[in-house]
Amino acid sequence: MRVNKSDFSGADLPKRSPRWGLYLAVVVFHVLALAGLNAALTLNRLAAQAEQSFDVAILPQDAPAQNPQPAKPETPTPPQYAPAKSDPLPAEPAEAAPIALPAPVTAAPESTPAPVAAAAPPISQDLQALRAMPPEPVQLRYNVTKDGDSARANLTWQSREGTYELGYEATYFGFSIIKQMSSGKMTATGLAPVRFSEKRRGRSEQATHFDQAKNAVTFSNNHPEAKLAAGSQDRASFLIQLASLFAGQPDQLKMGQVITLPVASVDELELWAFEVQASESLALPIGETQAIKVLRRPRRAFDQTVEVWFAPALAYLPVRIRLTDSGGVTDSQLSGKE
Repeated sequence: MRVNKSDFSGADLPKRSPRWGLYLAVVVFHVLALAGLNAALTLNRLAAQAEQSFDVAILPQDAPAQNPQPAKPETPTPPQYAPAKSDPLPAEPAEAAPIALPAPVTAAPESTPAPVAAAAPPISQDLQALRAMPPEPVQLRYNVTKDGDSARANLTWQSREGTYELGYEATYFGFSIIKQMSSGKMTATGLAPVRFSEKRRGRSEQATHFDQAKNAVTFSNNHPEAKLAAGSQDRASFLIQLASLFAGQPDQLKMGQVITLPVASVDELELWAFEVQASESLALPIGETQAIKVLRRPRRAFDQTVEVWFAPALAYLPVRIRLTDSGGVTDSQLSGKE
Protein backbone atom coordinates (compact mmCIF):
# COMPACT_ATOMS: atom_id res chain seq x y z
CA MET A 1 0.00 0.00 0.00
CA ARG A 2 1.37 3.36 -0.88
CA VAL A 3 1.31 6.21 1.54
CA ASN A 4 0.79 9.76 0.42
CA LYS A 5 1.82 12.99 2.13
CA SER A 6 -1.79 13.92 2.33
CA ASP A 7 -2.20 11.47 5.20
CA PHE A 8 -0.24 13.90 7.52
CA SER A 9 -1.93 17.02 6.26
CA GLY A 10 -4.23 19.19 8.19
CA ALA A 11 -7.23 17.44 6.75
CA ASP A 12 -6.63 14.53 9.14
CA LEU A 13 -6.16 16.58 12.44
CA PRO A 14 -9.77 17.18 13.23
CA LYS A 15 -10.23 13.52 13.55
CA ARG A 16 -7.50 13.33 16.42
CA SER A 17 -8.33 16.61 18.24
CA PRO A 18 -10.71 14.99 20.77
CA ARG A 19 -7.86 13.12 22.56
CA TRP A 20 -5.61 16.13 22.95
CA GLY A 21 -8.50 18.15 24.27
CA LEU A 22 -9.23 15.54 26.87
CA TYR A 23 -5.64 15.55 28.02
CA LEU A 24 -5.60 19.29 28.18
CA ALA A 25 -8.85 19.36 30.18
CA VAL A 26 -7.47 16.86 32.68
CA VAL A 27 -4.33 18.91 33.12
CA VAL A 28 -6.30 22.14 33.62
CA PHE A 29 -8.59 20.43 36.11
CA HIS A 30 -5.66 19.26 38.20
CA VAL A 31 -4.05 22.64 38.08
CA LEU A 32 -7.27 24.28 39.23
CA ALA A 33 -7.76 21.67 41.95
CA LEU A 34 -4.24 22.22 43.30
CA ALA A 35 -4.74 25.95 43.16
CA GLY A 36 -8.01 25.69 45.04
CA LEU A 37 -6.47 23.40 47.68
CA ASN A 38 -3.57 25.78 48.12
CA ALA A 39 -5.94 28.73 48.51
CA ALA A 40 -7.98 26.83 51.08
CA LEU A 41 -4.88 26.01 53.11
CA THR A 42 -3.74 29.61 52.92
CA LEU A 43 -7.10 30.83 54.18
CA ASN A 44 -7.02 28.36 57.08
CA ARG A 45 -3.52 29.49 58.02
CA LEU A 46 -4.53 33.15 57.90
CA ALA A 47 -7.60 32.44 59.99
CA ALA A 48 -5.52 30.65 62.64
CA GLN A 49 -3.06 33.53 62.76
CA ALA A 50 -5.92 35.96 63.03
CA GLU A 51 -7.36 34.02 66.00
CA GLN A 52 -3.98 33.93 67.76
CA SER A 53 -3.30 37.63 67.27
CA PHE A 54 -6.81 38.40 68.48
CA ASP A 55 -6.27 36.46 71.76
CA VAL A 56 -2.96 38.16 72.48
CA ALA A 57 -4.42 41.57 71.77
CA ILE A 58 -7.20 41.06 74.38
CA LEU A 59 -4.93 40.05 77.31
CA PRO A 60 -3.07 43.38 77.71
CA GLN A 61 -6.39 45.18 77.66
CA ASP A 62 -7.75 43.10 80.61
CA ALA A 63 -4.62 43.47 82.83
CA PRO A 64 -4.33 47.28 82.96
CA ALA A 65 -8.10 47.57 83.37
CA GLN A 66 -7.86 45.81 86.82
CA ASN A 67 -4.85 47.73 88.37
CA PRO A 68 -5.78 51.39 88.17
CA GLN A 69 -9.30 50.95 89.64
CA PRO A 70 -8.32 50.09 93.34
CA ALA A 71 -5.57 52.74 93.39
CA LYS A 72 -7.93 55.65 92.71
CA PRO A 73 -10.01 55.52 95.97
CA GLU A 74 -6.83 55.51 98.18
CA THR A 75 -5.75 59.07 97.34
CA PRO A 76 -8.81 60.92 98.64
CA THR A 77 -8.83 58.96 101.94
CA PRO A 78 -5.94 60.70 103.92
CA PRO A 79 -7.15 64.28 103.54
CA GLN A 80 -10.62 63.28 104.75
CA TYR A 81 -9.44 61.81 108.16
CA ALA A 82 -6.48 64.12 108.89
CA PRO A 83 -8.47 67.16 110.01
CA ALA A 84 -10.89 65.02 112.03
CA LYS A 85 -8.06 63.62 114.27
CA SER A 86 -6.10 66.85 114.64
CA ASP A 87 -9.03 68.97 115.81
CA PRO A 88 -9.58 67.52 119.36
CA LEU A 89 -5.87 67.01 120.22
CA PRO A 90 -4.76 70.65 120.78
CA ALA A 91 -7.72 71.29 123.08
CA GLU A 92 -6.63 68.71 125.75
CA PRO A 93 -2.95 69.77 126.26
CA ALA A 94 -4.05 73.38 126.44
CA GLU A 95 -6.20 72.55 129.47
CA ALA A 96 -3.67 70.14 131.09
CA ALA A 97 -0.75 72.60 131.04
CA PRO A 98 -1.93 74.81 133.97
CA ILE A 99 -2.06 71.77 136.34
CA ALA A 100 1.71 71.91 137.09
CA LEU A 101 1.44 73.68 140.47
CA PRO A 102 3.82 71.76 142.81
CA ALA A 103 6.47 74.52 142.73
CA PRO A 104 4.88 76.79 145.36
CA VAL A 105 4.05 73.78 147.55
CA THR A 106 7.68 72.61 147.89
CA ALA A 107 8.91 76.08 148.72
CA ALA A 108 6.90 76.26 151.96
CA PRO A 109 8.43 73.28 153.84
CA GLU A 110 11.99 74.30 152.93
CA SER A 111 11.59 77.65 154.67
CA THR A 112 10.25 76.15 157.93
CA PRO A 113 13.50 74.54 159.25
CA ALA A 114 15.38 77.87 159.08
CA PRO A 115 13.81 79.41 162.20
CA VAL A 116 14.46 76.20 164.16
CA ALA A 117 18.18 76.28 163.33
CA ALA A 118 18.42 79.96 164.20
CA ALA A 119 16.69 79.43 167.55
CA ALA A 120 19.16 76.72 168.64
CA PRO A 121 21.79 77.85 171.15
CA PRO A 122 25.33 78.42 169.80
CA ILE A 123 27.44 75.26 169.70
CA SER A 124 30.49 76.95 171.17
CA GLN A 125 28.62 77.72 174.40
CA ASP A 126 27.75 74.05 174.92
CA LEU A 127 31.29 72.86 174.28
CA GLN A 128 32.94 75.50 176.45
CA ALA A 129 30.57 74.77 179.34
CA LEU A 130 31.28 71.01 179.31
CA ARG A 131 34.38 68.95 179.86
CA ALA A 132 34.62 65.60 178.06
CA MET A 133 35.68 62.40 179.79
CA PRO A 134 35.63 59.49 177.32
CA PRO A 135 34.94 55.94 178.56
CA GLU A 136 37.45 53.14 178.70
CA PRO A 137 37.66 50.75 175.73
CA VAL A 138 34.59 48.56 175.76
CA GLN A 139 32.38 46.32 173.66
CA LEU A 140 28.61 46.54 174.13
CA ARG A 141 26.08 43.96 172.92
CA TYR A 142 22.44 44.77 172.19
CA ASN A 143 19.23 42.88 171.51
CA VAL A 144 17.47 44.64 168.64
CA THR A 145 13.76 44.41 167.76
CA LYS A 146 11.86 45.95 164.85
CA ASP A 147 8.30 45.13 163.79
CA GLY A 148 8.41 41.79 165.62
CA ASP A 149 11.80 40.74 164.20
CA SER A 150 14.86 40.22 166.41
CA ALA A 151 18.51 40.95 165.62
CA ARG A 152 21.85 41.46 167.36
CA ALA A 153 24.15 44.49 167.44
CA ASN A 154 27.66 45.23 168.71
CA LEU A 155 29.22 48.61 169.57
CA THR A 156 33.03 48.56 169.91
CA TRP A 157 34.88 51.57 171.33
CA GLN A 158 38.68 51.96 171.45
CA SER A 159 40.92 54.98 172.12
CA ARG A 160 44.71 55.26 172.39
CA GLU A 161 47.41 57.87 171.83
CA GLY A 162 44.99 60.66 171.01
CA THR A 163 43.00 58.69 168.40
CA TYR A 164 39.88 56.59 168.51
CA GLU A 165 38.02 53.92 166.56
CA LEU A 166 34.33 53.22 166.92
CA GLY A 167 32.30 50.53 165.19
CA TYR A 168 28.62 49.59 165.22
CA GLU A 169 27.15 46.60 163.38
CA ALA A 170 23.70 45.01 163.47
CA THR A 171 23.20 41.47 162.19
CA TYR A 172 20.13 39.39 161.41
CA PHE A 173 20.65 35.60 161.40
CA GLY A 174 24.33 36.19 160.77
CA PHE A 175 23.82 38.65 157.89
CA SER A 176 25.02 42.21 158.34
CA ILE A 177 22.14 44.71 158.13
CA ILE A 178 24.10 47.89 158.77
CA LYS A 179 27.73 48.60 159.61
CA GLN A 180 29.05 52.00 160.69
CA MET A 181 32.67 52.95 161.33
CA SER A 182 34.00 56.21 162.82
CA SER A 183 37.63 57.16 163.35
CA GLY A 184 39.35 60.38 164.37
CA LYS A 185 41.18 62.26 167.11
CA MET A 186 40.59 62.89 170.81
CA THR A 187 40.56 66.52 171.99
CA ALA A 188 39.79 68.35 175.23
CA THR A 189 36.17 68.74 174.10
CA GLY A 190 35.74 65.11 173.08
CA LEU A 191 35.73 63.27 169.76
CA ALA A 192 36.82 64.92 166.52
CA PRO A 193 35.89 62.55 163.66
CA VAL A 194 38.06 62.38 160.56
CA ARG A 195 36.20 59.70 158.59
CA PHE A 196 32.79 58.07 158.87
CA SER A 197 31.51 55.21 156.70
CA GLU A 198 28.22 53.37 156.43
CA LYS A 199 27.45 50.11 154.66
CA ARG A 200 23.87 48.87 154.43
CA ARG A 201 22.83 45.47 153.15
CA GLY A 202 22.44 45.48 149.38
CA ARG A 203 24.15 48.88 148.99
CA SER A 204 27.69 50.06 148.45
CA GLU A 205 29.69 51.74 151.20
CA GLN A 206 29.44 55.52 151.50
CA ALA A 207 31.89 57.74 153.38
CA THR A 208 31.98 61.19 154.98
CA HIS A 209 35.28 63.08 155.47
CA PHE A 210 35.93 65.83 158.02
CA ASP A 211 38.66 68.00 156.48
CA GLN A 212 40.12 70.29 159.15
CA ALA A 213 42.53 71.95 156.69
CA LYS A 214 39.75 72.98 154.30
CA ASN A 215 37.24 73.47 157.12
CA ALA A 216 34.74 71.34 155.15
CA VAL A 217 32.75 68.12 155.36
CA THR A 218 32.73 66.19 152.09
CA PHE A 219 30.70 63.18 150.96
CA SER A 220 31.72 60.31 148.68
CA ASN A 221 28.32 60.27 146.93
CA ASN A 222 28.96 63.74 145.43
CA HIS A 223 26.48 65.55 147.67
CA PRO A 224 27.38 69.23 148.20
CA GLU A 225 30.03 69.71 150.86
CA ALA A 226 29.17 71.44 154.15
CA LYS A 227 31.10 73.84 156.31
CA LEU A 228 32.85 72.10 159.18
CA ALA A 229 31.50 73.38 162.52
CA ALA A 230 33.14 73.07 165.92
CA GLY A 231 32.21 69.87 167.73
CA SER A 232 30.90 68.11 164.58
CA GLN A 233 30.06 64.42 165.04
CA ASP A 234 28.74 61.59 162.89
CA ARG A 235 25.88 59.10 163.22
CA ALA A 236 28.02 56.76 165.34
CA SER A 237 30.35 59.06 167.30
CA PHE A 238 27.55 61.20 168.80
CA LEU A 239 26.71 58.34 171.22
CA ILE A 240 30.20 58.28 172.78
CA GLN A 241 30.47 62.08 172.58
CA LEU A 242 27.33 62.54 174.70
CA ALA A 243 28.56 59.86 177.13
CA SER A 244 31.87 61.74 177.42
CA LEU A 245 30.10 65.06 178.10
CA PHE A 246 27.81 63.44 180.67
CA ALA A 247 30.81 61.91 182.48
CA GLY A 248 32.87 65.11 182.34
CA GLN A 249 30.35 67.39 184.08
CA PRO A 250 27.25 65.51 185.22
CA ASP A 251 26.02 68.32 187.49
CA GLN A 252 25.31 70.60 184.52
CA LEU A 253 23.29 67.94 182.69
CA LYS A 254 19.97 68.47 184.40
CA MET A 255 16.44 67.85 183.24
CA GLY A 256 15.34 70.40 180.62
CA GLN A 257 18.83 71.27 179.43
CA VAL A 258 19.48 71.21 175.66
CA ILE A 259 22.77 70.19 174.04
CA THR A 260 23.22 70.96 170.35
CA LEU A 261 25.67 69.03 168.18
CA PRO A 262 26.32 69.14 164.42
CA VAL A 263 25.81 65.54 163.27
CA ALA A 264 26.86 64.34 159.82
CA SER A 265 25.33 61.46 157.89
CA VAL A 266 26.55 60.15 154.53
CA ASP A 267 24.95 63.03 152.61
CA GLU A 268 24.51 66.08 154.89
CA LEU A 269 25.51 67.89 158.09
CA GLU A 270 22.73 69.22 160.34
CA LEU A 271 22.20 70.42 163.90
CA TRP A 272 20.76 67.95 166.35
CA ALA A 273 19.25 69.33 169.58
CA PHE A 274 19.25 66.83 172.46
CA GLU A 275 16.84 67.47 175.34
CA VAL A 276 17.83 66.06 178.71
CA GLN A 277 14.83 64.38 180.32
CA ALA A 278 14.14 62.57 183.57
CA SER A 279 15.98 59.52 184.84
CA GLU A 280 14.16 56.23 184.35
CA SER A 281 14.43 52.69 185.64
CA LEU A 282 14.73 50.28 182.72
CA ALA A 283 14.15 46.53 182.70
CA LEU A 284 16.89 45.56 180.24
CA PRO A 285 18.24 42.13 179.22
CA ILE A 286 21.31 42.98 181.26
CA GLY A 287 19.11 43.68 184.30
CA GLU A 288 17.37 46.59 186.03
CA THR A 289 19.26 49.77 185.16
CA GLN A 290 18.84 53.45 186.07
CA ALA A 291 19.42 55.70 183.06
CA ILE A 292 18.96 59.32 181.94
CA LYS A 293 16.90 59.78 178.79
CA VAL A 294 17.96 62.17 176.03
CA LEU A 295 15.52 63.03 173.23
CA ARG A 296 16.14 64.39 169.74
CA ARG A 297 12.90 65.53 168.10
CA PRO A 298 12.40 65.53 164.30
CA ARG A 299 12.72 68.97 162.68
CA ARG A 300 11.17 68.16 159.30
CA ALA A 301 9.32 65.46 157.42
CA PHE A 302 10.95 61.99 157.39
CA ASP A 303 13.37 62.93 160.20
CA GLN A 304 14.17 60.37 162.88
CA THR A 305 13.08 60.62 166.47
CA VAL A 306 16.16 59.59 168.48
CA GLU A 307 15.87 58.44 172.10
CA VAL A 308 18.99 57.35 174.03
CA TRP A 309 19.28 56.26 177.67
CA PHE A 310 22.68 56.78 179.39
CA ALA A 311 23.51 54.85 182.58
CA PRO A 312 25.57 56.75 185.20
CA ALA A 313 26.59 53.45 186.83
CA LEU A 314 28.16 52.30 183.53
CA ALA A 315 30.25 55.43 182.81
CA TYR A 316 27.21 56.97 181.09
CA LEU A 317 27.39 54.44 178.27
CA PRO A 318 24.24 54.13 176.12
CA VAL A 319 22.18 51.22 177.46
CA ARG A 320 19.14 51.72 175.22
CA ILE A 321 18.73 53.31 171.76
CA ARG A 322 15.34 53.75 170.12
CA LEU A 323 14.95 55.16 166.60
CA THR A 324 11.54 55.99 165.14
CA ASP A 325 10.92 56.95 161.51
CA SER A 326 8.59 56.18 158.61
CA GLY A 327 10.03 52.65 158.45
CA GLY A 328 8.99 51.78 162.01
CA VAL A 329 10.62 51.61 165.45
CA THR A 330 14.05 50.07 166.04
CA ASP A 331 14.72 49.36 169.71
CA SER A 332 18.20 48.30 170.89
CA GLN A 333 18.62 47.22 174.55
CA LEU A 334 21.89 46.37 176.26
CA SER A 335 22.34 42.63 176.76
CA GLY A 336 26.06 42.38 177.60
CA LYS A 337 29.26 44.35 178.23
CA GLU A 338 32.91 43.35 177.80
